[in-house]
Amino acid sequence: MLTSYEAGKAELIDETVWQRRVAANIQFDPAIYYPEKMMNLDLRAAEPQWELFTADDFRRHDQEGHQSLREQYGKGNS
Repeated sequence: MLTSYEAGKAELIDETVWQRRVAANIQFDPAIYYPEKMMNLDLRAAEPQWELFTADDFRRHDQEGHQSLREQYGKGNS
């Protein structure tokens, strides 16, 4: 008798901001969309401090953990 190779259904992950942006504009270019660097001062905090955000920070936030395989396993990543 043959073993069954049926697999359960995979859960679909909600679309990320990144996926919606790319789907809405196939010519989406993160180098143009995200600022190279941005300083932020959160005045709501008890002791406000300046924070520096880079284009990579914004991109990672929008991708919500769905970075490319090259970024996750590419050369230079330990």
